[in-house]
Amino acid sequence: MPQANPTPTPEAIATYASDCTTPKTSFVLNEVVCAKATGIDLQTFPRSVTWNNTGGLVVSRTDLTGNTISFQIPNDATYAIDNQTGDNRGIWQVKLVPVGRSVVRANAFFTVSDPTSKAADLVVYNVVNDPIGDVPDGANITVSLTTTNNGPDAVPDVQLTELVPSNATFVSASQDSGPTFNCAPPAAGASVCTISSFASGAQATFTFIYNVNSGVPKGTVIASTAAIGQITSPTSVVSELNSRDNQWTARAATSVNTNTPTGCVLACPENMIVTATSQSGAVVNYGSAEPSGTCGTISGDASHPSGSTFPVGTTTVNLTSSQGGGGCSFTVTVVEVAAPTITCQADQTAQATGSQLEVPVSLNTPSTSGNGVILDHSSRSDNRPLTDPYPVGTTIITWVATETFQGTDPQTNDPIVIEGRAVSCTQKIIVTSTGAPTISCPTDRTFNAASCDTVLTAAQIGTPTYSGSNATLTSRRSDDLALTDPFPGGQTRITWTVTDDVDRVASCVQTITITSTGGGDTTPPTLDVPPDVTVTTGGCSALLDDELGVATADDNCSSSVSITRTGIPLNQLGQPTFVFPVGVTTITYTATDGAGNSTVKTQKITVKELTPPTISAPADVVLYTGAGATSCGLNIANLDASLGTATTSDNCPGTVTVARSNVPAGNNFPVGDTIVTYTATDISGNTASANQKVTVRDNTVPTISAPADVTLYTGSGATTCDVTVSNLDATLGTATANDNCPGVTVARGGGNVFPLGDTNVIYTATDAYGNTATATQKVTVVDNTPPVVTPPANITVHLPLNSTATSMVVNYPNPATATDNCAGTITFNYNPASGSTFSVGTTTVTVTATDAHNNNAQTTFTVTVLYNFTGFFSPVINPPTFNVVNAGRAIPVKFSLSGNKGLNIFAANSPQSGVIPCDASAPATNLTDTVTAGSSSLSYDASTDQYIYVWKTDSSWAGTCRQLVVTLNDGSVHVANFKFR
Repeated sequence: MPQANPTPTPEAIATYASDCTTPKTSFVLNEVVCAKATGIDLQTFPRSVTWNNTGGLVVSRTDLTGNTISFQIPNDATYAIDNQTGDNRGIWQVKLVPVGRSVVRANAFFTVSDPTSKAADLVVYNVVNDPIGDVPDGANITVSLTTTNNGPDAVPDVQLTELVPSNATFVSASQDSGPTFNCAPPAAGASVCTISSFASGAQATFTFIYNVNSGVPKGTVIASTAAIGQITSPTSVVSELNSRDNQWTARAATSVNTNTPTGCVLACPENMIVTATSQSGAVVNYGSAEPSGTCGTISGDASHPSGSTFPVGTTTVNLTSSQGGGGCSFTVTVVEVAAPTITCQADQTAQATGSQLEVPVSLNTPSTSGNGVILDHSSRSDNRPLTDPYPVGTTIITWVATETFQGTDPQTNDPIVIEGRAVSCTQKIIVTSTGAPTISCPTDRTFNAASCDTVLTAAQIGTPTYSGSNATLTSRRSDDLALTDPFPGGQTRITWTVTDDVDRVASCVQTITITSTGGGDTTPPTLDVPPDVTVTTGGCSALLDDELGVATADDNCSSSVSITRTGIPLNQLGQPTFVFPVGVTTITYTATDGAGNSTVKTQKITVKELTPPTISAPADVVLYTGAGATSCGLNIANLDASLGTATTSDNCPGTVTVARSNVPAGNNFPVGDTIVTYTATDISGNTASANQKVTVRDNTVPTISAPADVTLYTGSGATTCDVTVSNLDATLGTATANDNCPGVTVARGGGNVFPLGDTNVIYTATDAYGNTATATQKVTVVDNTPPVVTPPANITVHLPLNSTATSMVVNYPNPATATDNCAGTITFNYNPASGSTFSVGTTTVTVTATDAHNNNAQTTFTVTVLYNFTGFFSPVINPPTFNVVNAGRAIPVKFSLSGNKGLNIFAANSPQSGVIPCDASAPATNLTDTVTAGSSSLSYDASTDQYIYVWKTDSSWAGTCRQLVVTLNDGSVHVANFKFR
């Protein structure tokens, strides 16, 4: 059995900014609008987008090639199109329609304003809605009033006036919805309500109750008139785009003698315009009214029955019902002009060349006659504009000539154009193409089935014959099922299409008829309901009828399927009003076949109002990280409790939801400012946003650890009693600090010169937000620098004359001196001490200087005790004289030390001699007083107080010069020069 097609995704269209990403419904002149369509299948169902201005005129129509299309709003505030003028400021509409057709699949509204010239469209409408029908004297009537700003800009200083009807008395007034007006009780016969600013898209509703005065005669019309506009001297004047809807009169009920509600509603024929056929007028035949409810017999106007002669001019025809109090009226206008005529031009032909699929054609327009004839309602068989190119094949133009008359709007007294009679003719536009494909379908075929459907083989269906360059053949059943699916009872059309390599096509249709020979139908019909409808409105409801579309049904057996529809809003009599409230209304369609099988599907009608809700964000808050925080922010567990909640309101009933956005992940708010956005969404999807600033301040102090205490030393060579540290980090170490936020810095207090003793170094950690913490390090400076000591001069003394002493007491004539890097007393110690006995020779005295911090330094000086040696005695002559002597002889070398000092007076290995150059220029003296000795020897002669050193020379020294070096054990050295022969 055939399966019902899946419900398609509803088609929709919405407006965006020029980036085609940011939703937007308010624009200015010359701005680019992007429309985005969704739920479309362009391959199967091509779509166009029309841009309709404030007057409803199509400004641009473009076939979609993707799901977005852009349009630039005109730069001028006004327009002039096809002899029609208007204002570009106001509410525009973008529509999604099938290619070549005008059926609206989806639409969206947007406003256009001029920043340099504010504009508005104030609209007022009132209606008597309780009780229904006629009203007796003494009864109350209720007038519902709605006012809207359909313009693009807010209007300051708006005044709404509701006149108290004649023959009625004011009872009460109340505002039911919308921005608050300040209303005063009726004065001078009118209720006046004012508001300081009426926003674009805003709507307000009111209820006025009046009492029909007693004794009002039957037939009296109770008329309620309302007007909207700016006060006489507003703070700023805003242009009014359409003054015709600034006033409205609800012609209330007619007073009668009973309050029985009507149970019948009549819909009269449209107003008629006919041409006079004689001096007395014209015979006019008109149809009956369409009844709704219990109406009984519908009676025509006794004064002007159908088929009677109507005079030249306008006649009102009243139709009434025998039951339910139904009634309506229409006008018949007899004009003394001939009916319009039209004569089409001959069919036109055009030639497509190459791969052209369509060509532009300059049309030959028909000749017409009549009063103010227009051709605006002419159309093409492919539903495309007449000015579009014409495709290969035959396109039929239906030219329609419509007569027009100048009339007056009965509500506003404004001049209007009234369309009258129309005549038409057809003209063919034939576009031929060389080499186009051809196709011939198989014959129509009929098959008998035991049940309500049957599967046909390809051979049973047949195959078309076709031609064309690289042509491809496709087929499509009228029920959109595959050829291999069962064919249902009744007729199914197969459209065979051949397409060549330049996309030229040719089609033919074959009809397959299935007749059933069985029974027992248990298969429900297939039901296709119209797509969901989404509309926008300036108020809290929308009037929809044709926009709902029409459901279709088919059945595998039954030739007729009934469709019922429920869910349409009803009035108090249970009659459909087609006034849908804001929100979603579900319409239920039920298709029932002849066997009682039924299928139920639904359609959703979504009415979206244009006015966004209002929202107030909670006050800005300041929060703190607090002590011991480990992160640079604040986790807020309960957002409502900590941040507060937004408040909202809306002009229409329904729940307004609030979403909080821009909240950091995990509710972890960083230090600083975070803008939290609260978005209110009403049931129509209108949104409004407000922002709250959440400030998190870091008041968490950092943690810090100072480096370990250190001990420094003045060190060797220091000249000051402190320590200067050139690299503090290397010497003292560095503090470590941590903080809940990045950016903590550490500063070391004080300088780099540390005095003797203990110094506390303060380390301060400061985070990026000024919070601080400190830690202390003790730096101890120890003086370990010894003093610098200067010894006294070396001391040289001689033993007492004419004595045998080899030592003597020596007192130091001058003390040692010392300096130190630190202040304090320096003590000295001499070793040996002054006044000690010093042996002959040189003795080193050690001086130790000790400063106040027990650092010491040593230095030395010498005390030299010398013999009283006065030179060599004869026979040896002292230098520079050379003593000339025979080699090998022993020479008595004599000297005195002023007393017998013993024979241990020579230093070790002394005396010695060595070869020296013979200086010819030096004086020389023969030394003849020599002795014979076997070796050298030393003796003391007390009688002469002389020491005699017998120096045994060597005969081999002949011819040389030598120097005798006598080194005493007091360290003194004495020499004599000899020349040997």
